[in-house]
Amino acid sequence: MINALSLFSGCGGCSLGLKQAGFAVKLAADIDADSCETYAVNLGRETLRRVYLSHVQPEELLGRSGLDPTVPEKSELDIIVGGPPCQGFSSAGNKDWADPRNSLLKKFVEIVTSLQPTWFIMENIEGLLTAKDGFFTIEAIARFLEAGYWVKAKKVYMEEYGLPQKRKRVFVVGNLEQCQFEFPPITYHNSNQLSLFDFSRSAAIGTLSYPSSTPLGTCQQLPHRVW
Repeated sequence: MINALSLFSGCGGCSLGLKQAGFAVKLAADIDADSCETYAVNLGRETLRRVYLSHVQPEELLGRSGLDPTVPEKSELDIIVGGPPCQGFSSAGNKDWADPRNSLLKKFVEIVTSLQPTWFIMENIEGLLTAKDGFFTIEAIARFLEAGYWVKAKKVYMEEYGLPQKRKRVFVVGNLEQCQFEFPPITYHNSNQLSLFDFSRSAAIGTLSYPSSTPLGTCQQLPHRVW
């Protein structure tokens, strides 16, 4: 089993992807109550923890995940995935490393470098690359390199991978295996001609299942937080 931690897990998008790829999400952590409620409805509460990550030590997260470095069969942490809150990098933010909202980026770096998962994936908004001429990105990557990771960063145009929305995200991916990987090839090659009108609503959400405990006829009454 491939073990994963999902930090700043939100409503569970990354956790869902990890599970679909065969990973065991040992811990999902977020502080937002509504996000945690949505996560619980769709993915369960068993491994979900509502916690303010800036107040938690990395070793405590490992303990809450059930992984134990002193027990070989419970020690393997394969990947940490997370998208630290990014208001401080946005066009409306102060673009200041001391901005309290940016402290969660530093916390993510601390958790990864302390727990040393084999792989990590960090995603954020485009401002992570552009704010203060890339200072935040350089600082984070430098810490990962010092911890022994091979690191690659890329700005991804998400519509090139079929997202029914024009959105740019920055991915920073690293591994201790020194695997010099490439990001997956795009699936929509004519992205410069792609518009949101190329995606129908059914194409975007048609494969989503109704919550199993909810009768089909009452779905219009569901709270907006449920997928």
